[in-house]
Amino acid sequence: MILVTVLLGRVWCAICPLELVNRLTDHTVTMFGIPRKRAARWMRDGWIILLLYGVVQMMVAAVHLHRVPMYTSLYLLAMLVMAMLIGLFYSNRAFCQTLCPVGMLLKLYGRGGMLAVRPVLSSLKADHAIARSCKSLLSPMRLDRSRDDDCLMCLDCIQADSEKGRMQFYLRFPWTNLDRRQIVSGWPVTLFIMMVSGFVVYEIAGFWPTVKNLFLWVPNQSGVLLGLGVDNGWLNGIWYATNRYVD
Repeated sequence: MILVTVLLGRVWCAICPLELVNRLTDHTVTMFGIPRKRAARWMRDGWIILLLYGVVQMMVAAVHLHRVPMYTSLYLLAMLVMAMLIGLFYSNRAFCQTLCPVGMLLKLYGRGGMLAVRPVLSSLKADHAIARSCKSLLSPMRLDRSRDDDCLMCLDCIQADSEKGRMQFYLRFPWTNLDRRQIVSGWPVTLFIMMVSGFVVYEIAGFWPTVKNLFLWVPNQSGVLLGLGVDNGWLNGIWYATNRYVD
């Protein structure tokens, strides 16, 4: 998934079953006219995603979440329930913006992808019909200027403007200079990169036993002092998540 995201962008989001569940719930509640609100700004900034990603990575280290079928099934079931529940109370793809545990990962790794939805000309004026078609409340005709990494490539804006063809789905060179990206990232993004770097360093260190033992020296010694034993999964997970290496 990561390799595809780096090369092609957030194509996984276009076929994600969790997004589908959240969207169907959102649509159903809208049909019944039940009032809801948009998720708060601090939620959309990624603080909950940062927390959930750290919890998932700690569970991978502690209980091997990705290798035990029962744990993996329970995790996926919990994600489906969360996608449905948040659609009952919040609108506009709230799950993707606030709770998706890999949302930040896909957003950062996919910002230079070769597939992208963009306006034909950057000088075009914003159109209300196109803007209203975006379920993520972005401005499709300004995706080359801001928040381009939040686009899930659902192609709704292209369908809404099919007659005039002002929006297009492009195959382009990676990391094009035509997109203007945010120079200074917020705290959720910064802390996420710091967290991910710790797990990346561990994965790299795992190929060399000597380096791996040096990397795990602190959690191993902490486990001995606390009576939890050497190579305790929870202590290792905390160490990966709080480790401030730069990958």
